Amino acid sequence: MKRLLLVLCLCVAPLGPIGCNSSPSERVQAVTTLKAIGLSVDAAMKVSAQLLKDGKINGEQWGKIAVAHARFQQAFKLAISAVQSDLTPASPDLIKLGGELLSIVATYQPKAS
Repeated sequence: MKRLLLVLCLCVAPLGPIGCNSSPSERVQAVTTLKAIGLSVDAAMKVSAQLLKDGKINGEQWGKIAVAHARFQQAFKLAISAVQSDLTPASPDLIKLGGELLSIVATYQPKAS
């Protein structure tokens, strides 16, 4: 599961164009960033649900994840509305909230033996 979280974190990291002289438009970058953040958070929630199901986290830990997810969802919906309106969508706050959720889930991962 640590590998999954590592992959998720890498998805959120800003990636530059590879082998291309022209950069994508800001809107394309915004959509790509939102998609990566959304997919990462969705995957983190699936991992969290499995951890809860397996009894590896308790209700209090799940509650912290749920609170962080609710805050993220509000900001994410606003960002989607902004990108649809061609405004600046992926604020540092949104990226921070997504990272916060991933960090909480990562702290609850069982340690490898």
